[in-house]
Amino acid sequence: MAEITAHECDLISGAQAFELYDTYGFPLELTEEIASEKGISVDITGFDNEMAKQRKRAKDASVNIDLTEELGEVKEDNKKLTQQINDMAGKLRDSNF
Repeated sequence: MAEITAHECDLISGAQAFELYDTYGFPLELTEEIASEKGISVDITGFDNEMAKQRKRAKDASVNIDLTEELGEVKEDNKKLTQQINDMAGKLRDSNF
């Protein structure tokens, strides 16, 4: 935060405010408060846009995880079915069918 406010600027970008929040756990409200004390504004709309992008990335990642788990289940089911077919084929061979 000190690095951002040390520069002579009048605005903390939404991306900067979001980086403080997402990377360091620095609450937006505290960023606004400290910035206000130094006569600096915070781009809240930009912050909200960055938050929306992060939520979308998280949602997309969870969908990928779900699909990976489902694929694992399908592979396991396929392995079981293959084993059952092989067992049945073995029994047929043994019975001289």
